Amino acid sequence: HREDLEHGHLRGIYFNEAIGAEVLRFSENLSNYKGEETTELFWWQRLELYYFFGWRRVEDNTRRFRTSYITMARKNQKTITRPAKIFYHLLREKEYAPEVYICATKEDQAKICFQDVKLIKDNTEFLSAVFSSTAEKVFSHELQSKIGFLTSNPKTADGTRPTYAIIDEYHEFSSDDMINKMRTGMINRQDKILDIITTRGNDKSKPCFQKETQTYIPILRGQILDDSTFVLIFSPDPEDDIFEPSTWYKANPNMGITIRESDFKEDLDKAINEGSTAISSFKTLNLNLWVDAAEAWIEDEVWMRGSGKSSLKDFEGQECYGGLDLAM
Repeated sequence: HREDLEHGHLRGIYFNEAIGAEVLRFSENLSNYKGEETTELFWWQRLELYYFFGWRRVEDNTRRFRTSYITMARKNQKTITRPAKIFYHLLREKEYAPEVYICATKEDQAKICFQDVKLIKDNTEFLSAVFSSTAEKVFSHELQSKIGFLTSNPKTADGTRPTYAIIDEYHEFSSDDMINKMRTGMINRQDKILDIITTRGNDKSKPCFQKETQTYIPILRGQILDDSTFVLIFSPDPEDDIFEPSTWYKANPNMGITIRESDFKEDLDKAINEGSTAISSFKTLNLNLWVDAAEAWIEDEVWMRGSGKSSLKDFEGQECYGGLDLAM
């Protein structure tokens, strides 16, 4: 963001502070999912909304970002930000007959975000005046718009013409078929949004890990230039100690706000006591770290203690065992 403020004009992009501020005002005027009259945005939610909508293209003043990838530990309320983006897109951006789809591998997961959208609509007077709802969709005859949910089976997306697609818990998707279906469906849309949100997982063979390591992290590092993709990653660095509170904050932007340090430490202690499988689960869900397997035979930290070179003299006077791998 800071570099682009200085050099972005050379690539035909600029930051519109007025639009960024308007998005924040709009979002804070939504009644939240608990029924409270206004929504107090967390600092990272303000950052996401302000940057995502504020950056524009000089050529036509449309939104710079068309794709967003956001990952953090669970319980940081990343899903709750989606209704603000959805309703701003539907009411303020000028797409004809806009369609929004929330996609997840399981219907129950997709419904979590959908229910948040529905509750915020029901609790916000100016939204209720425009939108109606059923058990399976929120819609507006006036705007010719609709919001629905889909599973990861791409056949469920047949006939859709999305302007905004959410991919919820991307790490669970076995392929990019649904993403590709959404992208092709919105190819002629001008202010389209592909919004990918996830906590990391334990299967590095799935597309989320590949896309994050090969595309999204290199974008942040400046190794890949992609002005259309917004990336926000909350995660510890590889060398960080998981027992240090400073590490917890890196993966949990709501630490000290909606997540208490004492509760977090209690969960960590329980995971340590329960063994390697619980530790692996804690690392993915609570620290947003990629792990190699859901069930670990030997923890990475224990295994790495044996790294390095040794000589026979190091074992002098000890009972030793040898192993030979004959596989070719």
